[in-house]
Amino acid sequence: MPTLREIIFRHSECGRLFEQAERLAKALFELKDGRMMIPFFTDHGPAHCQKVEEILDTVLFPPTLDPSDPRAFCPNPEEAMYLLAAAWLHDIGMIYGIFPNETEVLEGKDVPWEKNREEHELRSARFIRTNWHIACDWKDPEKLQLGEICVYHRHRYPLSDIVPVVRGRTGEPIRMRDLAALLRLADACHVDASRAPADMKNLFRSFGMPVPAKEHWGLSSLVYDVRFDHDTKKIHAHSYIPEPKQYGTATVDFEPVVKRLAQAIERELGTVIPYLSAYRNTDFKWVEAKIATLKGTGDPEDFLRKTWPCMFSTTTSASEAACLVAAVLRSIMREVADVPYKGVTKVLAEVRRLFPYNVLARRLVAEMGTFLREDPNLDSTGRLGQLAVAHKYLDGFLEARLKAGSRVAVAAHRLLNSDDTLVIYGYSSVVMHLLRDHLRGHRGRVLLVKCHHPGHLLAVQEEDDRMIRRLRDSGLAFREVEMSSLRQILSHFQGQNVKAKVLLGAWAVLNGAEVLARMGSAMIASTAKDCNVPVLVLAEAEKHAANGAMAAEMEGLLAEQATALISPKGDVATDPTDDRHGEVFAPIDRLSREMYDQLVGDDEEIVKTEDSGGATARFTPGQR
Repeated sequence: MPTLREIIFRHSECGRLFEQAERLAKALFELKDGRMMIPFFTDHGPAHCQKVEEILDTVLFPPTLDPSDPRAFCPNPEEAMYLLAAAWLHDIGMIYGIFPNETEVLEGKDVPWEKNREEHELRSARFIRTNWHIACDWKDPEKLQLGEICVYHRHRYPLSDIVPVVRGRTGEPIRMRDLAALLRLADACHVDASRAPADMKNLFRSFGMPVPAKEHWGLSSLVYDVRFDHDTKKIHAHSYIPEPKQYGTATVDFEPVVKRLAQAIERELGTVIPYLSAYRNTDFKWVEAKIATLKGTGDPEDFLRKTWPCMFSTTTSASEAACLVAAVLRSIMREVADVPYKGVTKVLAEVRRLFPYNVLARRLVAEMGTFLREDPNLDSTGRLGQLAVAHKYLDGFLEARLKAGSRVAVAAHRLLNSDDTLVIYGYSSVVMHLLRDHLRGHRGRVLLVKCHHPGHLLAVQEEDDRMIRRLRDSGLAFREVEMSSLRQILSHFQGQNVKAKVLLGAWAVLNGAEVLARMGSAMIASTAKDCNVPVLVLAEAEKHAANGAMAAEMEGLLAEQATALISPKGDVATDPTDDRHGEVFAPIDRLSREMYDQLVGDDEEIVKTEDSGGATARFTPGQR
């Protein structure tokens, strides 16, 4: 099979022009004369360009390709020249210092790195059009067309907007739209470990890599390679991951993260299918995550150290999120000879930002901050002792979460009848624990009300799918229902004397009885109360914000959220699958005591409340 380079050099003029483009890219990527790569993202340099070229060759020229097939995409020399030149130039905008006015770094000024990164495709096209003068025999219209292909490698630009075909200097047609689609697909498919070279990562870490950037590097470490099956029209993302491991109420499982990566490729594929499906060798339809589990040999904590920013987005359960935080902290402090203050502090800061209404996580952060407060007077022995105390605390925290969840589930079980129809909404580890472990032989049906509000960084469909898998594992009879039909269903139950109860989880409890729950819970509770269906809220005692300072801070955050909701300039909820590291505004509901029947907690737990001067209060089911 030929390669794009071989096709290009069949025409001497095309070969000469491509060599000029490739020399430009390699010269810029040498990072001389004050140039530098925009931090802190994965490799966009020569190794990435080379990999994109290899992917293009793999896609276009499979072993079974028949060049005479009229349905095959076989580029002519000029098309191959444009495509491969764009493969080498599409990311030159990630180099800071390619324009004469970029001297801020030398002058010690702050540089808007994120803005430059977000506009890097436009920077690439602008340089090609206006600043490429040395050793350049490309005509102005040709540079404009090359820049257009570079811009459209990002899916934010609809391919329908690019000119479909132009006439080249050789007189043959150049299928611009199809070339841009091919570059977009090849760029999206370079997500494997080669995208995260260790030397570049270590360099960025020495500068203090921000948390959002860590996700890019961690995700790449999970994928071994991406392969193309022309026979089945599938793209396979191959991955080797360790077996899932339980930490308290949370299961550290990397499979959903790998599948999310595959979904990201599939979103890119979806934008090019209308154009590439016309050709037999580019007609891919699906992306599949091919996952191999490293049984007995994989180290979950090693993977967790690399991928923890994205692992926090795998659950909307307050207890599971807190346990994931504990697992991350254990992984960072494992096999170290000293307290890793910097790494732990970065995790704690991110947790405070991500989980402002999660009392369990907030308490964990506060306690760990106390344990690991850096003391310059401590010797190595003292720091090791400090580390041991932190390890013991984390292990105790995880064990306590399991016990507390189990006790709440037992308490809730006492309030249910064996023939109750149970209505659930939103993922709650305590509710799922009750359904999975305490309702064997339950004769009533479970109604899963579909979510329509994104959880924190978690796509709605991901959460629904997870709940469905757990319900299937429990063996309980269940069916999914739309929230819009819930009132009609519960009214029917009322007329037929069908016993039903609504089970809701909670993120936190304020003011003794006010429940913070995911958006949509208030609608569920209101509908149930109108139909005389009892609403039970399941919450461990530790979810009560008994500390006055913590409760006051959370009230302040809730007030800010309310203001943002009514402000035309406030943040709005976005699809979290579109930009995993972006800010997602996920508002929550406040359920007052009148909106539910019982707050079911742990009737054995003794809770120390600082507001009452250190007195103790017994937390009993349904009472406050």
